[in-house]
Amino acid sequence: METYMSYVVKHKDGYMVNVHFKSVESIKFALRFNHVEDFKNFMIGHYKPENPEDYYLQPIKTTYEEVESDG
Repeated sequence: METYMSYVVKHKDGYMVNVHFKSVESIKFALRFNHVEDFKNFMIGHYKPENPEDYYLQPIKTTYEEVESDG
């Protein structure tokens, strides 16, 4: 089993967002960054949202585990 930390972007109202800053309910569709610096650069770049101060990073933990194959 392998585990690593990364971050998803959340709006100040508590919902996760995708790359278009639209609300998503599933963590697998949320905008994700591996490093805080990448998020900071994104939020000042060409594709930043109208109000960057309304968004923050939420740490998440992802775990990968091998499963038995049927074939």
